[in-house]
Amino acid sequence: RERIRHDRGRLLLNILLQAVVLFVLGRLIPGVLVENAVAAVIASMVLAILNALVRPILVILTLPLSVASFGVASLLINTAMVVLAAPIVPGMEVNGFLPAFALAVVLTVATTAIQVVLTVDDDAIFYAELARRIGAADVPHVEPGQAGLVIIQIDGLAAPILANAIRVGMVPKMAHWVRSGGHRLIEWECPAPSQTSASQAGILLGDNTGIPAFRWYEKDSGRLLVSNRPADAAEIERRLTTGDGLLASDGTSIGNLFSGQATRNAFVVSRMRDPLSDLDVDAFSLYFVDPAAFVRTVMLSVSEFVKELIEARRQRRLDIQPRVHRGTTFAFLRAATNVVLRDLNTTFVVRSMALGVPVIYVDFVDYDEVAHHAGPERLESLRSLTGVDQVVASLERAARDAPRDYRFVLLSDHGQSQGATFRQRYGQSLEALLQALMGGAASVVAATGRSETYGPVAALLGELAKRPGAAGRLGKRTLQSAEASDRVDPAVSAAGAGTPDAAGARPELVVCASGNLANVYFNASPARMSAEAIEARYPGLLASLADHPGIGFLMVRADTGGTLVLGRTGLMHLDDGRVTGDDPLASFGPRAADHLRRLDGFDHVGDLLVNSTYDADLDEVAAFEELVGSHGGMGGPQNRPFLLAPTELMAVDHEPLVGAPSIHRLLRGFTDSLGIRATPDASGPTSAVPVRRARGLSVVAGYIGLQGTVLGIVGLVALWLATMGGGAGSATDGLRATLGPRPAITGVVLVGLGSMVLLTAWGVWRRRRRAWMAALAISGLSAIQILFALASGGLPDVIGIGIINAVISLVLFYYLTRPFVAHEFGRRPSRRRKVPSADAA
Repeated sequence: RERIRHDRGRLLLNILLQAVVLFVLGRLIPGVLVENAVAAVIASMVLAILNALVRPILVILTLPLSVASFGVASLLINTAMVVLAAPIVPGMEVNGFLPAFALAVVLTVATTAIQVVLTVDDDAIFYAELARRIGAADVPHVEPGQAGLVIIQIDGLAAPILANAIRVGMVPKMAHWVRSGGHRLIEWECPAPSQTSASQAGILLGDNTGIPAFRWYEKDSGRLLVSNRPADAAEIERRLTTGDGLLASDGTSIGNLFSGQATRNAFVVSRMRDPLSDLDVDAFSLYFVDPAAFVRTVMLSVSEFVKELIEARRQRRLDIQPRVHRGTTFAFLRAATNVVLRDLNTTFVVRSMALGVPVIYVDFVDYDEVAHHAGPERLESLRSLTGVDQVVASLERAARDAPRDYRFVLLSDHGQSQGATFRQRYGQSLEALLQALMGGAASVVAATGRSETYGPVAALLGELAKRPGAAGRLGKRTLQSAEASDRVDPAVSAAGAGTPDAAGARPELVVCASGNLANVYFNASPARMSAEAIEARYPGLLASLADHPGIGFLMVRADTGGTLVLGRTGLMHLDDGRVTGDDPLASFGPRAADHLRRLDGFDHVGDLLVNSTYDADLDEVAAFEELVGSHGGMGGPQNRPFLLAPTELMAVDHEPLVGAPSIHRLLRGFTDSLGIRATPDASGPTSAVPVRRARGLSVVAGYIGLQGTVLGIVGLVALWLATMGGGAGSATDGLRATLGPRPAITGVVLVGLGSMVLLTAWGVWRRRRRAWMAALAISGLSAIQILFALASGGLPDVIGIGIINAVISLVLFYYLTRPFVAHEFGRRPSRRRKVPSADAA
């Protein structure tokens, strides 16, 4: 009842707001007249009725067109609604298509803007409306009382920072969960490498062995692996998949690096090359069908962009330290992650809950992206948490109508530690320091860029690239351009830092940085170089590096005495824990030595593992990347992520939460206690939902062939008429008038078009991709034609163009743009370059 009252009040408010806007626009837009306030109210009510009854039909028929145009086509539908409403409403006139289109656009923008300004919880209303739209879809049968689990990862959020956000009121929903006793907030320990690929592999796959950093170099093959490159992410997941994936129980993975053996994947980097499923494209489409949602996205994106520019200027003006450059590029990235990706991820979660998916894992990167550039405890970073908190509240509301009884678990994969960067403090990068210590002549490749920052946007581009049509091609080109620009050095290919340079030799030094942790590789030896070998080749390098004030410790394997950890005033023998002088790991926690022993056992750990200095008083580190908030190594809040879980589930006994695999085991305990079991055949990596066969293509080909035949016959008739004479009153005069003054030219054109359409029909029957694209164009023209007919002349014009043929063409257009149909036609490999497989890249 409360929801019904809320919906009625919201409907009344929308009608009144729209009436006010209509009344004002009726006096501002040429060609539009709204005589008085009564006419404006009636017009607003009529538009509401048409939007409820007529608009959904057009939305369904033109759904792919709306997605391909990112919601712009839905504005044409709004234009058609205005044209249909004008003759019905006394005191309202709309003269022509352009005034109607202008009224529709301005009306949508104005009402959306007013709602954003007047509504305190705009996100809640938006997501609630989204849940209602998705909830109308057919759902699989779920037994009453069955439970489900939604796991929400807030990327990069440390437990002490979340606790502070709760205290200051930045996250009211999470605060209510904790203070009411419904959820428990606990801290878990994330050892180095404290970054997303290691943590998500441990959480989703149960194992993160062999991941020494976000990016690393494999000396045996000369390959540089970067965790958020699609081919590399797929390879990492292939290596670690054992059949015990967290999402193997018919789960959904959204916005993650890895799938966790999920059946359904959206914006998952390791599954970018998988085909789309119907479920994916439906949820993706739902985000774009509403022009108000489209306008809202544009407005909030612009707002986020401007906000970033203002906040960056404020940091410069007040000389807030530490800080890094926050340029226009990051402002665009922030708008993409904090608005578009957040909304799309939420759309997929709501869709999955409506379908009764047992386990859902989603990653929200809003906070992590802002904190990298602004600082993890800065005000703008905490404000981004408020947006995520609103999403959490909206998902909780949407879950009330879901077929399962969902529980919510919130967690982070790691935290972030703040501090001025290594370059800012000491005037040179780590690779420059190493090169100087090596004598200055060494060839160096440094993988220290901001590829992690661009990862979420790359995931969005990857989803677009999988879609058919122009949007897919644009997404693919942009993604390829971004990958091509993510090179560690102009002379080195993105696929392998060890690729021979122009002189035919590998670079002498490769430095791979992840936050304040760096793996350093010397190509002088194909195997891991020992301390003795490094000292013999580069005398004094180890002692000078360990003595540098920006270095907290470095780890190196020795031929005698085992692995050593070197500090400025002391040394630890890692194998037995013996310390000479001061303990170099004293300020990095009681388990630091254990974590380094584990890293030391990885095949591709660096010849040197370098961790920056750590100021325990300020909890600050010196990142080797140009980020004020960083993670990847040891020191500070980056090693202190959080877990916020229902108290009833936390009653299950669990081991100490040290390392991401322990979180995997805890969450598996949650699913077991909720009665969620893994599917029996989940023995290996899975991809997206298998794409079903496209049935009915022969019927489509037959209908297109019929159109071509009719065109050809009419063309032949025109040519026949051109060869005949005829006077006034001739029986052929009516046909001549219809075909125009030059029937011969008309006949040639129609015969040519008919032949092309017949060829298209044959190609569709034979599953030729170019024919499928031509069929899309043919049917798409009718889709656009009926929209313009509705917008300009109303129903009489629609009837005039042949409503039956137009509707059939709209249905064909919708069918032909479905992903399983596109998959039926396949994709031919590009002749320009060979696309490597996920296993061979």
